[in-house]
Amino acid sequence: MASAPAQQPTLTVEQARVVLSEVIQAFSVPENAARMEEARESACNDMGKMLQLVLPVATQIQQEVIKAYGFNNEGEGVLKFARLVKMYETQDPEIAAMSAKLKSLLLPPLSTPPIGGPFQPQWGTFTVDQLDFEKGHPKQLDLHVFMVSFIKFVEVK
Repeated sequence: MASAPAQQPTLTVEQARVVLSEVIQAFSVPENAARMEEARESACNDMGKMLQLVLPVATQIQQEVIKAYGFNNEGEGVLKFARLVKMYETQDPEIAAMSAKLKSLLLPPLSTPPIGGPFQPQWGTFTVDQLDFEKGHPKQLDLHVFMVSFIKFVEVK
């Protein structure tokens, strides 16, 4: 006989703050920080390698925390947690700030220019509307755009 599907955990705003805080703290644990740094170094800002090496490590770190709050220990649990946090971001400025901090831990650093403003990579200057990712422009920016798009996609689901 098939078992009933697991019920999605529900957290209050206060509980979501606690869990989000614990997730952020988990990235500071020396062992986890070393795992993330090693994955980032191995990926060399290559989008494909970042997805293969960094994203799984980040997911595992989050899973270790959120499983104690009823989220399943698979990637789906992290997605459900991300959706829950996104829902509370609009209601709670503290959650919004912590969510931004978590995203900054997951995304490579990138200084973005104002819309239409110049972007100054090491190899030249161009405006944002001149970007053409299919012709080999900076992988770091390409990765950042992909990761932001992926996070926005997850948030919409």
